[in-house]
Amino acid sequence: MLSMKKSASRIVGQLCLLLTCMLMCQGCGTGNYEQKMEASRARLETQKSLMQRFDNDLYAEAPIPDTSIGLRVPLVFENPPQSDVSREPAFVRSLPGLKLDYQVYGVDANNVEHMFHLYVGVTESSPDLLQTLSGKVKRAFSGSKADWQDETCDTPTGGTVAWKRLRVTGPQPFQSRAGTVRTEPGIFDLWVHDAAGTSVLVAWRVPTSIAKQTKYEELAPLTAGTVAEGG
Repeated sequence: MLSMKKSASRIVGQLCLLLTCMLMCQGCGTGNYEQKMEASRARLETQKSLMQRFDNDLYAEAPIPDTSIGLRVPLVFENPPQSDVSREPAFVRSLPGLKLDYQVYGVDANNVEHMFHLYVGVTESSPDLLQTLSGKVKRAFSGSKADWQDETCDTPTGGTVAWKRLRVTGPQPFQSRAGTVRTEPGIFDLWVHDAAGTSVLVAWRVPTSIAKQTKYEELAPLTAGTVAEGG
């Protein structure tokens, strides 16, 4: 509720700003005035829609244990995260500073449930961190390029935050609701953000068969945009 109140306050403030701009532009030519107002309205609508997505799809900000970093995770993860990752694949266990494993089941077209993961970790930044991480992923997914890409994500306050992203696909073990583990095609999507000497790691691991149903592609940048120092 507090998050929604803050979002509403921001939108009210932006509407006041739009009104001020309208008054300032009264002396402008009609065509120029209308173009500026339309651009302002479009920006406000985009921001309003984004704020609704943050509040509708994510929990309120919570600190990552033993850190001053805050993050909002998707509402789809209804249960508390696990801290024991001993049963996860080696390439997951080797992620530095791994603290949390959020889990939820998704149903594929054959009505079989598969586990979907969101991992969160925090570690000390180092010049070779990205190279080390990509090396681990390349060894786990032979033949994969595992190249880092730049990502800029919108934040709940109207700004942006920079991340590095590495996404690969390939066979990997997933657990079913029945408790059995089988190797099947899946996605491993690793995000890294540098926060003043501290690197935040957010990794998504999802079977290809339920990737669309989980809407993970939409949730990943939304979640990344909520990282905050001093959370």
